Amino acid sequence: MKLIGHLSFVLIATLLAGTISADPQPFSLTIERPTRKLQPSSPVEIKLTLTNTSGREITFIDTNRWCDYGIEIRDSHGQLPPETRYKRELKCGFRVMAGRRMIRALQPRESFQDEMPVSQLYDLSRPDDYYIQVARKVPKKLGDGTVKSNAVTITVIE
Repeated sequence: MKLIGHLSFVLIATLLAGTISADPQPFSLTIERPTRKLQPSSPVEIKLTLTNTSGREITFIDTNRWCDYGIEIRDSHGQLPPETRYKRELKCGFRVMAGRRMIRALQPRESFQDEMPVSQLYDLSRPDDYYIQVARKVPKKLGDGTVKSNAVTITVIE
């Protein structure tokens, strides 16, 4: 009987551990979609806002926005749209690619914005609804994991 009680305690503790959240994410990501419906030939851009939600200064090293952020785009059928040549040739990894290399320090509650021309990566010329979400890894010195943005829908009409 004691064994069953002990196992029950371990099971309950394990379940509760999964429901108690760890430290909150040190930053948030918010994306805004274009306010108008887009034509098939229109460039598709979203505005990204990264906000320091921690109680201390945080630092990011920005290189190429498409390497700094992961972007997920799906059409109304859940399929990935076709990649552009730029996306297929994009090299992200240990070696820093040509482009910017900025150190960005944000104080608590401070934000910065970036325009993200998503049509640079994906062919969004087919009329449809496209669902977009952006993510960024948490810098190692701040913990681990990934912060995801809200998801938005962009409509391309004929």
